[in-house]
Amino acid sequence: MRDDILISVENLKKYFPVRRGILKEKKYIEAVDGVSLDIHKGETFGLVGESGCGKSTLGKCIIRMYDITSGEIYFKNKEIGKLKSNEIKSLRNNSMQIVFQDPYSALDPSWTVAKILSEPLMQKKASTKECIEKGKYLLNKVGMNEMDMEKHPYEFSGGQKQRIGIARALMANPEFVVCDEPISALDVSVQAQVINLLKDLQEEFGLTYLFTSHDLSIVQYMSDWIGVMYSGKIVESGYSKKVYENPLHPYTKVLLAAIPSIYPEKRKEGIPLNLEILDDLSNVHKGCPFVYGCEYAEEHCRECKPLLQEVQSGHFVACFHYSG
Repeated sequence: MRDDILISVENLKKYFPVRRGILKEKKYIEAVDGVSLDIHKGETFGLVGESGCGKSTLGKCIIRMYDITSGEIYFKNKEIGKLKSNEIKSLRNNSMQIVFQDPYSALDPSWTVAKILSEPLMQKKASTKECIEKGKYLLNKVGMNEMDMEKHPYEFSGGQKQRIGIARALMANPEFVVCDEPISALDVSVQAQVINLLKDLQEEFGLTYLFTSHDLSIVQYMSDWIGVMYSGKIVESGYSKKVYENPLHPYTKVLLAAIPSIYPEKRKEGIPLNLEILDDLSNVHKGCPFVYGCEYAEEHCRECKPLLQEVQSGHFVACFHYSG
């Protein structure tokens, strides 16, 4: 494996068991279904897709908040997919962190900011003085005041709460941070501030991000590389500019068409979707996951799953239309 790759995922699967029907038949939700990707040191891998596509689950699997069903996860060339609980705890305390989607529920309302920020370092047996000094330093870095250390989360706005969450994620000096839709719960007026803060912190501390969102325009701004996820699979992947300016997969085109614009000439043309057919996805697992919404769909698309292939330099797509 190349030394410039920090995270490598190979054929990762995460299935959640569910029981349905009178007989409680056990079935599985294939939240992540055979995903492979590489995340390079110091870069941002942007993962985009609608709610329920599996992007948050994938991020939590990578940092081992979830056990995986199968596949392999490598961090700095070390396989971490089968680590024991104490090893996982050590890994997250020293190398990996997450910024959660909802800052309102991610912070304990009964704790002071000082206690919230100190927790990651306390896990590493740091002194109280060291925790407080590091907490004040990072609060200043995220645009807040050290006077906020003795306040509680309910005294802050949503944007300020997320800044506290970002500071907490950086307390243990991680190399890799999962940003799990970090702005989706925030007002539009503060989203740009948080996005720019994350970019500034990445440059200053040399961080590597997995950034997830349902908004392709935000992911394009944040990311060096983009993966488009649908129904547990990555259906398109490539350099950020290539995916945004020349989308290949029909689902990527749908996401781009959903981006609002006040300029008619800049609106992306989408594809027609048969919503009635999309309501019946009972057989979608047999073939391409987007077969019922695809403008290129043919009979074999319903029976066979397309593989992610490089069709242009630095641009991959899972679609039979481009397989030649």
